[in-house]
Amino acid sequence: MDYLLKGIYKKEVMYRERCAREERKRQVMENDKLQCGECGFLSNTVGKAEEHAKDYCHTNFILSDDFFIDQHCCSCPTHCNSPMALELHKKKTGHTEYEDTEAKRDRLVQEYLAKIEAAMKQRDEQLRIALEKEVRSQTRLLNKKLNMRSCLDSIKQSLKFDEQQQRALKTLVTIVKNVAEHPAEEKFLKIRISTIEKRLGYVQDGFKFLELCKFEKVEGGMFLVLPSYEVEEELLKAANDELNRALSVMEE
Repeated sequence: MDYLLKGIYKKEVMYRERCAREERKRQVMENDKLQCGECGFLSNTVGKAEEHAKDYCHTNFILSDDFFIDQHCCSCPTHCNSPMALELHKKKTGHTEYEDTEAKRDRLVQEYLAKIEAAMKQRDEQLRIALEKEVRSQTRLLNKKLNMRSCLDSIKQSLKFDEQQQRALKTLVTIVKNVAEHPAEEKFLKIRISTIEKRLGYVQDGFKFLELCKFEKVEGGMFLVLPSYEVEEELLKAANDELNRALSVMEE
């Protein structure tokens, strides 16, 4: 008999608890809201309250007639959706600056646009620097080509016979070609002047042409040396073009 009474009492208790839960749900749906007593989070549905409890392990919820607000903390990612949540967050963190969603969105958009503008300015500055460098490089190369052409014209004027002129120009072609094809081999980067001065017709403009290719006189003027780090493919190509131009003019 006692066993039956206990079973009936237990069912009665469970029924009353279920009715109480249903009543709370009904009240929330009609007027009141559920509010977390630990952080102030405000919910207008039981589902949202249960989701919050699951995410943050907060279980202390109360019925509340608090109202919703929309405030994002400017110092951390926290979003406060009720006055209670805002006050609790202020006390806990000491943060004092807050903004609503629209203001936050506008601020983030402005920050994003500012970053884009800064990146574009930086890119434009980099392009400007690169263009200026390219212009300086091409101008320097053009000036050297003109000086090379002047040297070759002087060589042809200084040497009376075509055979002498061709030998001088072909000597320069060989030197330039060897360096261009073997820029790391020392035997092509160091030339004894006495071995080429006769082939160049003892004309100083021949040596000047090589100096325009960045050869330097060393060891008391006994050698011409082109440091490997000074080898410029574009400059050597320009020198070769000028030499071929000069030779083709002679052959016409």
